[in-house]
Amino acid sequence: MYFTSVTRFSPEHGRILHYDKIKESFRDVLGRVHTRVMLTPDYLPDLCCDEIVQIRRGLTI
Repeated sequence: MYFTSVTRFSPEHGRILHYDKIKESFRDVLGRVHTRVMLTPDYLPDLCCDEIVQIRRGLTI
């Protein structure tokens, strides 16, 4: 599993925000690599940069 961050416009908040995804890579029976999103915690507008970094570190350890 790995952690990705995406920047998008949030219509709900009316501004550009970051949101994070936890993804998993796997191979099918033919050996092709695929990814699937395991968790999308949604937009986190009230967190500062340091708090987001701490969350990312906690998820990847």
